[in-house]
Amino acid sequence: MRSVVSIAGVALALELPDASFSEKVLEVWTPFLTRTTPDWTLRSTLSPRFRTELRAEEQVLPPTARSGNEVHIEGANFRLVLHPARRHAELVQAEGRFAVETAVKMVLAEALDAGGGFLVHGVGLASGGMGALFTGASGAGKSTLGEWALQGGMCRLADELVGVLPEGGGYRLHGTPWNVGVPETCSLSFVGRLRHAPGPALSPAPAAELLRLLMPNTLLTDGTAGGRARRFRDVSALLRQVPSRELAFAPRTDVAGCVMSALQNPAR
Repeated sequence: MRSVVSIAGVALALELPDASFSEKVLEVWTPFLTRTTPDWTLRSTLSPRFRTELRAEEQVLPPTARSGNEVHIEGANFRLVLHPARRHAELVQAEGRFAVETAVKMVLAEALDAGGGFLVHGVGLASGGMGALFTGASGAGKSTLGEWALQGGMCRLADELVGVLPEGGGYRLHGTPWNVGVPETCSLSFVGRLRHAPGPALSPAPAAELLRLLMPNTLLTDGTAGGRARRFRDVSALLRQVPSRELAFAPRTDVAGCVMSALQNPAR
């Protein structure tokens, strides 16, 4: 069964084992389906060597290894090989969504990295064609912010992984299917960290602190010294172009007004 999805400007053909399995994987990705000619192809096959049931600690992105121009990733229920030169990925897996979801994330991370972009663990918010990216450690309130900003009238691009790509001297923010998200894109106005507080307030933050926060919160397929150095360069370039902010907020809809006001008046 072959379907093509477009996420953060990357069209990916999914060649999955059978129609019923494909329907299970794509049931929440329907808005991202496209007829665009694919940039990458991911071919999946099922294997009994992998376990279907995973313990909680196994449901994480496993480490990557590079061999020449290939990326090798193996978890408890899958093995993935990326061939960047051919824009092709091979996935051998147990049944279930986890392996396909992980493979798509890694393919997307590799594709964005080639253009100086990356996937960020964070929440992307948009209004009027302008957007903001907020990140933070677990428990910082990324999903909470996304839900209350949505209720306050903003577009929630995604609240787990958000795509960031340079474009025309600036950067664009892209929605993804994770955890909830929409296939929308906007111009990135600022990057922020989060802090819990009684009420919403947005203030400048040191770019160096955002750099330290962003680096471990980007999805990296090349963990070599060269790959980490390239990521440091790309994140630093982002923060030279895009202002850094701190958002203090409580779980209320008024946070949406605070962020939208800043998007309408980016110089403030």
